[in-house]
Parts: sequence; C-alpha cells; structure tokens
Amino acid sequence: MIKQMMIRGMDAVMLNCEEATYLITKSELTKLGCVKRMQMKLHLMGCELCRRFKLQSDLINENLEQLEKINQTHIHHKLPEIKKEELQSLVETDLSK
Repeated sequence: MIKQMMIRGMDAVMLNCEEATYLITKSELTKLGCVKRMQMKLHLMGCELCRRFKLQSDLINENLEQLEKINQTHIHHKLPEIKKEELQSLVETDLSK
C-alpha cells in the first residue's frame, strides 16, 4: 500500500519526455512556476535525450539572437542612394574602358 502511494506520488511529480520538451520550449518564452521548473529539472537530471534537446534548443535560440543582432546592425548601415549612384557610375566608367 505504501509502495503504491509512493509510486503514485512520483508519477504526479515526474514528467514524461513530451511534457519535459514542452516545458523546455515554454521556458524559452515565459518564466515557469516553481513546481514546473523543478519537475523539468528533475526530468533533465535523469534523461539524456531531453538534456540534448535542451542544449540544441538553447543553441538554436542563441544563433537566432545573434542573427537578429546582425540583421539589426545591417539595417542601420545601408548605403545612401547617392553613394550607390556614385559607385554605379564608377563601375560603368571602369567597364567602358
């Protein structure tokens, strides 16, 4: 009887991989509550596949953030139209030689 109660209690605390990956993804968008965060950490301690999923997910997010920073930087450094026309003129002059 006590063993069954302990098993039921553990089932209530432990997540399966589908639930864990959902929480991993959700945690990237919003802060998890204390219980969900602990459940996820417990699952990650025992599941290599979900740890790998989290590492890959973190890597993808870091790369996307870097790409966004690069895109924002390039947006602010566009060549003015007058400079483009000057360069085009120089190229055409050079090609006509």
